[in-house]
Amino acid sequence: MDLEDYLTDLPAEHVAMFRFVQSRIHELWPEVDERIAWSMPGFFPNTSVNSNHPLIFVRLNKHWLGIYANPEFNQVSADYLNRHKLSFSKGSIQVPYNYDRPLLTELLAMIIEYNGQEYRKI
Repeated sequence: MDLEDYLTDLPAEHVAMFRFVQSRIHELWPEVDERIAWSMPGFFPNTSVNSNHPLIFVRLNKHWLGIYANPEFNQVSADYLNRHKLSFSKGSIQVPYNYDRPLLTELLAMIIEYNGQEYRKI
């Protein structure tokens, strides 16, 4: 399955949100590869030995966009996520499709920065 197959037959609102997230990720980490892994789009750094470690995964669910950063990010960012009324668990963050785009961009920047720092340590 490739990315376009993944997006086939999804509601336009969901695809639009994904395209927004996709473009922000490419702006935040220009040298990123996209591929489907674990049945969802993943974004992987393509210029390091860590290219098998994702920066972020994104899943289009019925009522929200699932963002899978890593459990450590969710733990250290729990106050931020709660303050912005985002539901989250150990490994995922649920972002409503009507979520404020500037706040989503801020969240993505935090995740990419955090994961980028973590992968540079490996």
